[in-house]
Amino acid sequence: MTSGQPGKARAWGRYSALAHPDFRNFWISSMVSAIGSALIPVTIAFAVLRAGGGAVELSYVLASGAIAQVALLPFGGVWSDRLPRKTVIVGSNAVSALIYTGMGLLLFSGKARVWEFIVLQALSAGAKAFLRPATSGLVAQTVPAAELQSANALLSLSNSVPMVAGPAIAGALVALDGPGWAFVIDGASFVAAIALMARIPTVGPGRRAAAASGLWRDLVIGGREVGGTPWLWRNLVTHGLWNLGFGMLFVIGPVMMIRHSHIADWAIVSTAIAFGSVAGAIVALRVKAKRPLVAGNLALLPGVLPFVALLAGAPGWIVAIGAVFASAGVDVLNAQWNATLQRLVPNDRLARVTSYDWMISLCSTPVSYLVAGAIIGSAGTTAALAVPIILIAVPTSLVVLAGSVRSILGPETGQADAPIPAANKT
Repeated sequence: MTSGQPGKARAWGRYSALAHPDFRNFWISSMVSAIGSALIPVTIAFAVLRAGGGAVELSYVLASGAIAQVALLPFGGVWSDRLPRKTVIVGSNAVSALIYTGMGLLLFSGKARVWEFIVLQALSAGAKAFLRPATSGLVAQTVPAAELQSANALLSLSNSVPMVAGPAIAGALVALDGPGWAFVIDGASFVAAIALMARIPTVGPGRRAAAASGLWRDLVIGGREVGGTPWLWRNLVTHGLWNLGFGMLFVIGPVMMIRHSHIADWAIVSTAIAFGSVAGAIVALRVKAKRPLVAGNLALLPGVLPFVALLAGAPGWIVAIGAVFASAGVDVLNAQWNATLQRLVPNDRLARVTSYDWMISLCSTPVSYLVAGAIIGSAGTTAALAVPIILIAVPTSLVVLAGSVRSILGPETGQADAPIPAANKT
């Protein structure tokens, strides 16, 4: 499905992935839907309050989405390997358009109830469980191996930039006429994204016809691909522990700052994380490493900076600077990690492997919130800050020493794609 000419790709420089029309249309489509989705994280809280809920009810709404997404991700991976990836993405966007428009209409009616938001949030998250694995597979089908890092960095940029301004715009919409309009706008953004996807030709699914098997066997095959590939599972464990550690910042940070009456400082740190994500995507567009997994994992080490700053009692702006570098490192890693997966994992299993990757990341986040709260309650904030520093620094430093990780070279070195391990062949 790769399109465009090599000469044109070189003319685009670090944005070379955009020289391929199919990827360019998909990127624009993703950016449009991301603009609408950037309004939701702030608006959902106001919506639940408008429906008569409080903090407990809001936690139920958010938890329903997390649980639904984790539960459905493996199945999203299977069907994204079975069906054309474009079909899965369009279907996911169509479901999201209906759900968010429905949320907006419920709010306009003045009859919205909390349980309806719990159900709709779970359905929306379920749609994302199919979108995320399919996206990775579609990118691999639209650009050549040498431009996969550029493609992933551009997708990260299109998702990060709207998140910088999204909360402020959402707040303005809520202040002007309530939260309903933000949901309707998000629904419309998914419709526009579908229209933009229409220009991308539908190609066959990633899986080979000869590999047809049952649903559960497909899930097992995806798991074997992960477990039988040392560089893959070692990175997944490392990234899961990193997420477990860094997620604690979202509990420890506000607790410490609010306790010292520095409420505005936490808002600054939250904004810094969004800016860091943009900066990281820009760096990933400019820098290509000989050993992408080594460079990517080392980029995660700045994740300790905001915790070290809090431990040292530094002012909020120092913590924010640390958060910028931490967030930037995530996007540098993600661009190189996703490009490596798309290059080395067989395309007919790529969506399933990606779904396991997402599942591990999403599972670790709510656990980190619970762990942070438990440590603060039992051992105090100093211990709570030491734990994430260890969880981030130790695994990240060790994984880059593994031979299977160091042996993965970037496409510029001319390394051939890794063969499918014999134990994983169907």
